[in-house]
Amino acid sequence: MGLLLARLLMDAALIDAGVETWLSGSPARLWVAVPIVFYLVLSLWALTQGARLAAPGIVTQTPAAFYLFLGILVLLTQERAGLGVGVVMFKQSMPVILTTTALLITVLATLRMATLRGLAVWSRIIILALGAYAVAAFAQGLMRGTPFPDLLRGHSEWQRVPYWLQGAFLGAAVLTPLALTRELIVSMRVLALRGHLRWMVVFFLGVWIAINGL
Repeated sequence: MGLLLARLLMDAALIDAGVETWLSGSPARLWVAVPIVFYLVLSLWALTQGARLAAPGIVTQTPAAFYLFLGILVLLTQERAGLGVGVVMFKQSMPVILTTTALLITVLATLRMATLRGLAVWSRIIILALGAYAVAAFAQGLMRGTPFPDLLRGHSEWQRVPYWLQGAFLGAAVLTPLALTRELIVSMRVLALRGHLRWMVVFFLGVWIAINGL
């Protein structure tokens, strides 16, 4: 039941992004609306074929909408203009959406690494501390209205240190790639993708968005 609710909430958020972006007149509205409509049509078709939402499947799995949303962000941020104007969601602009997305992925990356079996307590503490530092930096950026690229280039907390030691950079360009590497290593060690592939997709797309922001 929990997975189904999560799936429905993510679908609702994705639909909101498509509708609000279209109504806003964004120059990227077709790049946002068309993939979302295609995704919804595929989902409805899968249901007519007997599939169930929140069940295994390309379009029926729980995080499918999140994958698509991240993919859209990757596509739009290929051009510098896309970092400022693109998706509109919950009445929030593209810079806010990018920073919020990076914050969320940083939280996920931190938790995945901190919960690795056999990890020393001191290692967990360091990872959680770095994650908290990065999340706080993104949160401050949101409150101050600092654009996502600027957060990664030296306008994040703590500004007295080089940009590569500031919270936002550590979260998007260090913790997230490390989490991706962790998933790759563990999956190769156990010779299985199950339980790891979905995280690889999320962290890979998160790293791609960060690279585009830089």
